[in-house]
Amino acid sequence: MSADGAGVPLPEKQQCRDVVEHIYEYVDGEVTPQALAAVREHLLSCPPCLEQYDVQVALKELVRRCCQDRAPDSLRVRILAQVTAAQATGARAAETRVTQVTRVRLRDE
Repeated sequence: MSADGAGVPLPEKQQCRDVVEHIYEYVDGEVTPQALAAVREHLLSCPPCLEQYDVQVALKELVRRCCQDRAPDSLRVRILAQVTAAQATGARAAETRVTQVTRVRLRDE
């Protein structure tokens, strides 16, 4: 976050806001390599942002450790059934749309 799109350095407070605003994305690795490098550079020079980052990393690790319960088999079966039904409904809806478009085109020819 050392520069905006035009290569102009951002003020430090704006950099901090950008880092903190997107901290979850950085922690989850959901940013481009360029953005990740910019965040790392900023964190090395900004203790308050580094502290926020460390808190988010610790929180993610805590959630990962505490949330390892497996869903009951009955829930897994219900979810799978709903997903399958939704996919079938979506396929039928798509077929219906194709049929309608085809009818319109045939009628217009």
